[in-house]
Amino acid sequence: MGSSADWVSRNRAGKVVLKVPKGTQTLAPARVPDEEEICVAAVSNEGRLLIFELDELPVMTRGKGNKILSIPTKRASAGEEWMAGVVALGPKEPLRIFCGERTMTLKAKDREKYMGQRGRRGALLPSADEYYAQYGLTTERLKLASPNAIVMHPGPTNRGVEIAPEVADGPYSIILDQVTNGVAVRMALLYLLAGGTRNADTD
Repeated sequence: MGSSADWVSRNRAGKVVLKVPKGTQTLAPARVPDEEEICVAAVSNEGRLLIFELDELPVMTRGKGNKILSIPTKRASAGEEWMAGVVALGPKEPLRIFCGERTMTLKAKDREKYMGQRGRRGALLPSADEYYAQYGLTTERLKLASPNAIVMHPGPTNRGVEIAPEVADGPYSIILDQVTNGVAVRMALLYLLAGGTRNADTD
């Protein structure tokens, strides 16, 4: 972890801030939120997730970096396992994990299982079936909601993992309307950010 001020250089050739061992690659830098009680979440390609407090990560201006996630030396050397991503999270910020077409959203209250000290192995993320059994929105779970509840999702949905197909297509779902309107809203926002005016002439 370091400050962007430490990476500024007056030299045209730049400044060396990280020594990368042969055969390895760097991850994109992760911005640290300006909040209290920040946690670092690191995940491996094998689906192991470790979350620890930011205070455990020393600040370094240069060098080889710090160990974040433990990966067996043989597996790392053989290219079988590596750290796939790292991010800094606020105390109430959810963590969304992408694996192919599958996504998993881990709420702040569900972090406990994956909390540990920096440099540990981390805990395995649940399989698709385990995730659906624990967190999936099913007809049975929907019955516990208010009779006036509506089902929303920004799309695309992960049917059979995040939500049951009969719930996504059921009478309480407004997912299709939400997705349709969401496209128009995003287009309007991009138009305004690009310098467009609210009262533009449409003739």
